[in-house]
Amino acid sequence: KPMQLDSCTSRSIRNIESPEVHSCPLTYCIRKCSSKKDLLIHLAMSHYLKELEEEFATGSGTRNCLECDQVLPNNKLGFIKHMAVKHEIVMTFVKRDLTQEVALDQALESVCRIALPGEDEVQPGDNDDGN
Repeated sequence: KPMQLDSCTSRSIRNIESPEVHSCPLTYCIRKCSSKKDLLIHLAMSHYLKELEEEFATGSGTRNCLECDQVLPNNKLGFIKHMAVKHEIVMTFVKRDLTQEVALDQALESVCRIALPGEDEVQPGDNDDGN
């Protein structure tokens, strides 16, 4: 008789067979991370470090997190990593950037669809010399 697996066991086996990959959500980055924590650290250190340093510069000298009051290492990078991973602050920046990217794409599409007098539609790459 075949062994019966409950849903928890089969879910665990599936995760072992195909570990979850966390791809960087930014369209210009191809980085893949093995965990959500690694992805958040990647975003913080590779894409948003300067912004995080500016935003949390005053908090980097404290021993307690401004959000959860957890005692933290008394160094800037430790503080930034905590904010990125524990509070997912970097996702605010990701959402902002993806929203701006969508708005820019929509604006470019609108510009490409503007019809000039006597023409149905302007296509990217069209020129005035008839070629």
